Amino acid sequence: MEAFCKQCKQWSKRSGLDTDRCEHCSTLLEAERLSYQKEKEQIKLQSEAESLLLIREGDSERKRKLKKAAVWARVIFLLLVLAVMLVVFGSHG
Repeated sequence: MEAFCKQCKQWSKRSGLDTDRCEHCSTLLEAERLSYQKEKEQIKLQSEAESLLLIREGDSERKRKLKKAAVWARVIFLLLVLAVMLVVFGSHG
């Protein structure tokens, strides 16, 4: 399989790995995709760290129960909203 190098504007053979380099200028062929994947992973880790409802090992029993209750409250709220939408918009048949 071949890939086009954006740096030197030539085609290079690649094996399908993220670490494939251009045969001519040795730049990474998938540098943009690699940086995107790293950024996406970093955002995911940051999101998990900032999540208020994520149950962590260090949480007390009371805190765990409150977080579980909050998750269930959110689920019930969304189901109620869905039910109301079905009643309001589903009756036009």
